[in-house]
Amino acid sequence: VSEGGAPDCIGPFDSILTTPEITAPSSEEVVVEISHRYSFEPDPSAAWDIGQVRVSVNGGEFVTVSGGSFLENGYFSKAVAGAGMMKGLFGFSGQTEGYADGAFITSKAIIGKMAAGDKFKVQFISGHDQCATGAKPNWEIDSVSFVKRPPIAVYDFASSDGGFEVSNIQPIALPGPFEYNADKGTWVSEGGAPDCIGPFDSILTTPEITAPSSEEVVVEISHRYSFEPDPSAAWDIGQVRVSVNGGEFVTVSGGSFLENGYFSKAVAGAGMMKGLFGFSGQTEGYADGAFITSKAIIGKMAAGDKFKVQFISGHDQCATGAKPNWEIDSVSFVKRPPIAVYDFASDDGGFEVSNIQPIALTGPFEYNADKGTWVSEGGSPDCVGPYDSIITTPEITAASTGGVVVELSHRYSFEPDPSAAWDIGQIRVSVNGSEFESLAAGYFIENGYFSKPVAGAGIFKGQIGFSGQTEGYADGAFITSSAFIGAMTAGDKFQVQFVSGHDQCATGAKPNWEIDSVAFVGGESPYVPATVAIVESGPEGFTIEITDTGSSQVEMENVSIKLNGTDVVPVKSKSEGVTTLLYEGDTPLPVADPNYVSITSPPEAVTSLFKVDSNHAITVANLPEAIEGKVVYTDPAVADVPLKNAADVAGNIALCDRGATYFDRKAQYAFEAGAVASIVANNRPGAPIVMGTGRVLFYEQGPHFMISQDDGMKIKPYLDQGVTVSISPGHKIDVSMTDSAGKTIEDSYR
Repeated sequence: VSEGGAPDCIGPFDSILTTPEITAPSSEEVVVEISHRYSFEPDPSAAWDIGQVRVSVNGGEFVTVSGGSFLENGYFSKAVAGAGMMKGLFGFSGQTEGYADGAFITSKAIIGKMAAGDKFKVQFISGHDQCATGAKPNWEIDSVSFVKRPPIAVYDFASSDGGFEVSNIQPIALPGPFEYNADKGTWVSEGGAPDCIGPFDSILTTPEITAPSSEEVVVEISHRYSFEPDPSAAWDIGQVRVSVNGGEFVTVSGGSFLENGYFSKAVAGAGMMKGLFGFSGQTEGYADGAFITSKAIIGKMAAGDKFKVQFISGHDQCATGAKPNWEIDSVSFVKRPPIAVYDFASDDGGFEVSNIQPIALTGPFEYNADKGTWVSEGGSPDCVGPYDSIITTPEITAASTGGVVVELSHRYSFEPDPSAAWDIGQIRVSVNGSEFESLAAGYFIENGYFSKPVAGAGIFKGQIGFSGQTEGYADGAFITSSAFIGAMTAGDKFQVQFVSGHDQCATGAKPNWEIDSVAFVGGESPYVPATVAIVESGPEGFTIEITDTGSSQVEMENVSIKLNGTDVVPVKSKSEGVTTLLYEGDTPLPVADPNYVSITSPPEAVTSLFKVDSNHAITVANLPEAIEGKVVYTDPAVADVPLKNAADVAGNIALCDRGATYFDRKAQYAFEAGAVASIVANNRPGAPIVMGTGRVLFYEQGPHFMISQDDGMKIKPYLDQGVTVSISPGHKIDVSMTDSAGKTIEDSYR
């Protein structure tokens, strides 16, 4: 019992009741069932005091059980307006029905998917502001149970017909063939009309069912049938159809079955089923009255979706199979089970380790039997990297046709740096023995890759992956990353790799990557737009390629191109999902210096500059418009401190010498002084170099590039009389298209 806040209104007042540690006996979703009553300051406009449920798994931080996780009698709809630790949060509030009579209600909520052996605790928090004005007690808990999540709906027909309804298509006057057999507790279809006056089709429809949460729903049918067995064709069949939110009933396809699906041949007989697929032939053990279980995915439901399912017994003129043609013993609707789950509690899951660099070492990926996790401690301890290590799943078979999502429970600390990635973790996928390919960032549903590419050495240079540090890492908390890995056909074989990639040294906290569990479930692809890339350009024209994705296909006629703001008509072609656009002008396009940087005055100084962009600042090619300005030599010349001649630099182009400090500091001081661009003159002979960062944030306010020592020496004698530099981004190409999803994709190039 919680009586509420302090008696003299000196709150806020918050009290927590915590269960003992509980061990999950098997891998399953766990539901808490709370028998309780409460009176938390009833107010229809806001919550002031609340009761809330939180859960901790394997010693992790306690996390609030969300309102969307409740299956029955959940939280109040308004957030806490009062003071205290609950301000702005949701929980039980108001007064339960029958409270005054001492009656209890039962609230049920999913607290999480547990692996066998997981340890969890649950807290019940009674949160109050200064005064608790509800009736006493504010919260009374009679019992708490933890159970395996129940199915969405079960109809076993033992005591009733389950509320199923029968309707006929042909002939409409007859009451069958579907009839409820109360003696056997089954629904039975005896087949066609007794005098062969069919076709005869009868439909059995479930009551309306509400999906309690967002998930893929599977129908499980315990049944037996004998539909005119014929190995060459189907004549009579049984079929399953589904309707969601009042929509048209749609056939559940053969590819949606997880177990004991449809016959492989289409219906050759007459009737509404002609040319379609369904159950046909005779089930094993039929003559002995044995039932089999067929399981099929009927769709991805959102919480609150209403659906119905039909079982159609379709017959041609006569039904010659044994009687009954179809007998249904029970029907259940459950959440789709995962395709494969690896929780590592008792073993390594059959994952295999391989290394790329250095090949002689066995790590960093190692299985930690004490913790039940896979752990990567990072690069080589003596900084002799790059170092890359891979764990690979066993081969997994897709049980049905559809999308597959990987759910990864993990934590990581890959050298946190907001400006760049140095070490990363990455996911790769192989289907049917194909080469492993990196999973694109756009396929992540939650907690995806870091946004910056790898700047460090190794196989990952220029690529993206997990980097930085996960929330709660220091407390040992895991996060869940989920991503669509592809659309599979039933029977496809796939494997997934988790690659821990490091440069010379791994400076993040240890372990760099810890994987607690990996699950593969059914799911849909997030929208990933078709990719656009310019693959060739020059005075003669340019070539652009548009590559389709699973959710975004582009037809050639839906693509338009502008060159410097004017519509042009390229030659278009498409092959294997790639659209190629080739433009060749009537006259060569004017192209100045290939690096787009030139001296406009005095002409006798230098006609063009050989330059290299910084690898982090705005590049010349990506400028929104041309820049032209006077070149001003910085004071000090190496720009290692804020500029003394900032007033002269403002609005002009800063020129400084290489040396004394990081390149990004030079850019910082130039742009802080008001420069529109920053040029660094090399202090060594030879070509200019790509400038690194020193791991300090770059000021991306304008182009920042290096010229050769020779070019710098040619410019400096003319600075007193004035040197004007033109920085041009070149020709602009704008590409626009509408894809198969009806979305507009636009891109620009220079």
